[in-house]
Amino acid sequence: MAKKLDLFINGKFIESKTKDWLEVLDPSTQEVLCDVPLTTKEEINLGVESAKNAFDWRDTPPPEKSGDDALSRTSQEKSRGDSKILSKENGKTFEDAKGDVWKSIEIEQAANILHY
Repeated sequence: MAKKLDLFINGKFIESKTKDWLEVLDPSTQEVLCDVPLTTKEEINLGVESAKNAFDWRDTPPPEKSGDDALSRTSQEKSRGDSKILSKENGKTFEDAKGDVWKSIEIEQAANILHY
């Protein structure tokens, strides 16, 4: 039996109240990686509200944002894990997935430069 994933809302993992689950497959092997909840409307609303409250970045004035590349550093630190996930979910080789992740980081960096 595949692992059932919890929801991550408001900084903590919570068990979904749904009765409906979706299997996530590795496209290259068709192996079931995990089951994810098809969340209830209330859980979706709770997640959206939590996300809105979590991102105070949008309220940061542009001059402060331009001098802070914390978002880029965080992306680079997470790139290995993101590459593993992308590889499994899309059936890509790890190296191919790593290239895609780095390309997205470069696009993010370029967008930040152009934005300010």
